[in-house]
Amino acid sequence: MPESADAAEGQGYLLSYVHHLHQESSKVVILKVQGLKLELQAEIILGVHIPLGFHGNWVDLS
Repeated sequence: MPESADAAEGQGYLLSYVHHLHQESSKVVILKVQGLKLELQAEIILGVHIPLGFHGNWVDLS
């Protein structure tokens, strides 16, 4: 998702699930993207295993 409405191409945030094949829990990571540079902003430990291939979409409700 873009950092703002007028953000340059390749500038924004990436949200992704991280799967641990041999553990019981997964997490969501939020990365700030500036071109090819990625900076970790947050990790959310879910406490449950999320299946490989699980995905979602963001929908602007405004």
